[in-house]
Amino acid sequence: MTEYLYADILATCLSFLMGGLSVIISIFTLSTSAIISKRELRNDLERQIEEGGVSLTLTRKIKTANTFINKMRKVTDNCIVVCVLFVIGIIAYVIFRFINPTWWIMCLVGIVGGGIIYTLFVIYLLLNWYLKTNKL
Repeated sequence: MTEYLYADILATCLSFLMGGLSVIISIFTLSTSAIISKRELRNDLERQIEEGGVSLTLTRKIKTANTFINKMRKVTDNCIVVCVLFVIGIIAYVIFRFINPTWWIMCLVGIVGGGIIYTLFVIYLLLNWYLKTNKL
């Protein structure tokens, strides 16, 4: 493998790692803030039930909030896994930057590929949830 191709593959891997890490951190932040806002809404609804009694509307809203929170927790948990994968990839990049064996490059490409696939899976979960709840 030529030195130019080696440097090009490493630069491409770093670009994907940094871009993917940015996307995953954004998704993590948004899903976490959505969880927090729904928990506050759920707590307000539970207080209304304690003060005024059980209502079918309030019970349904609490159930919907719990379903939403559970979906977003799955997304958030997956984001943590992908974030760890990308951080391992960045550490591997730093290590592989100074080593030239070909099989190390394939390991790095595998980490990047796995991270991209997992990121696409998280985005699929979000889109699937969105389309089911908003019935476009």
